[in-house]
Amino acid sequence: MPSTPTLILAPLRGVTGYIFRSAFAEHFGGFDLAVGPFIPAVRGTTIKPSHLRDALPENNVSMPLIPQTIGNDPATLLTMAQTMAERGYTEINWNLGCPFGKITRKRRGSGLLPYPETVRSILEELYKRLTIGLSVKLRLGLESAEDLQDIIPVLNDFPLKSITIHARTAAQMYEGVPDLVVFGKYLPRFCAPVIYNGNIRTREDWERFNKEFDTVKAVMIGRGAVADPFLPGELKGIPRPEEQEIRRRLRQFHDELFERYGAILPGPAAHLGAMKELWTYLIEPFSNNRRPLKK
Repeated sequence: MPSTPTLILAPLRGVTGYIFRSAFAEHFGGFDLAVGPFIPAVRGTTIKPSHLRDALPENNVSMPLIPQTIGNDPATLLTMAQTMAERGYTEINWNLGCPFGKITRKRRGSGLLPYPETVRSILEELYKRLTIGLSVKLRLGLESAEDLQDIIPVLNDFPLKSITIHARTAAQMYEGVPDLVVFGKYLPRFCAPVIYNGNIRTREDWERFNKEFDTVKAVMIGRGAVADPFLPGELKGIPRPEEQEIRRRLRQFHDELFERYGAILPGPAAHLGAMKELWTYLIEPFSNNRRPLKK
């Protein structure tokens, strides 16, 4: 029988913020912890309170959180790490995986992967003053999956808490299938524990993955769990409810998010934008979903 994995909610910007996380934990459960959507590291010694709202401890009682940041300047990354340490966190995650052009063109996110020596110099500076644990989340590469082979020796020289690998390149964005051949090729070379991310959308997906990579004990799931919120519980051995109960609980979850977003967002446009992101995922399992989604 496949083992029960440690389940981590992936950071989906605009979707898996603290309101989503707390409502998900209340209505469905299954996740052991979450990595938050990245908070940009900015210059200066202080960070805007609005940027920190998602990671405030009082907003993350229902689901343990590892805050995530992004950037390429050690000083600003250290400011973020220190800010999180002051709020009681013992770990921060560094995003080396964001695939969007406006990020990668500035050599942030996966835009750093072709530059292993830059990554090394940043980590060297961080570990001179870092007071909390550091983990990283990355892709196989920017344009080529072979970027991974040059970044591994760099990462192995530092005491990282874990390394989450989204088994696609940035060029793939979220299209196509993860490259498990490359993932399997390089998996044994990592010193830190590896967390897998990419297209675990059903129990069968996990069972196939676990059969091939039984040394990987933790899985990060994002889009699959937003589209099917019962998936994490199912992977933990919780039976899937009957169809009527599924619909009832989905509706309760949806309506709670609708109300809570409406209470904090500045007007109907922002409220609608947040719901559109959610609807795009929630409607995936329904047949003939394009027309109702557009409506």
